[in-house]
Amino acid sequence: MNKYFINGIKESYPIVLGYIPIGLAFGVLARSTGISPLGVLLISLILFAGSAQFIIVSMLASLASGVSIVFTIFIVNFRHFLMSSAYSKYFKDDKTSSLAFLSYFITDESFAIGINKAKYENEEFNKSYLLGVELSGYFTWAIFTTIGAIVGSFITDFEALGLDFALPAMFIGLLALLIKTKKDLIVCILAGVLTLLLSMTFLESFAVIIGSVIASIVLVGGHDDKLHE
Repeated sequence: MNKYFINGIKESYPIVLGYIPIGLAFGVLARSTGISPLGVLLISLILFAGSAQFIIVSMLASLASGVSIVFTIFIVNFRHFLMSSAYSKYFKDDKTSSLAFLSYFITDESFAIGINKAKYENEEFNKSYLLGVELSGYFTWAIFTTIGAIVGSFITDFEALGLDFALPAMFIGLLALLIKTKKDLIVCILAGVLTLLLSMTFLESFAVIIGSVIASIVLVGGHDDKLHE
């Protein structure tokens, strides 16, 4: 293991801490719908997408068709195209096979940490670092979703434990790490407002993607003043 991979593991702690309660919550929910601990483990290892996994469990419980489940997951995870595009300029000379392997483990949380590192500490960012961040989240998620499924029969109300707030709390923390300039802050606010407005229209499924793209286009090329200046 090289130092970059180890640093990636060390700096993934916000993901690890956030995935523990969310993973347990998903395991409990999945178990309550009849999915076995082994089934939960396989879903987490193969799909590895928090929001998509919650959706799958809900759709399976409502006896949705396989086609509708696949289509819904594709729409929900379409934002990964945006994240992969943001990374592309940092890996121009790398093999497609290695990039495909890295892309399999991309999540919103690992992207937040990775792109922050790439943008502000570029000399410390490479494939090894990113893999360290991504695999930490991957195995933490798989382990704790399975544990949640095992103990699911003993936890009947995870909301009472505050586990339902763990996911938004984790995203808030990760977003705060990305705000370095006034421009960053404006982009975040604009994207948030646009997403909220779009979520109340027929474009609800694409609200995050459209809001993010519009905010980025509107403010691209703006002056990059520091927050403290």
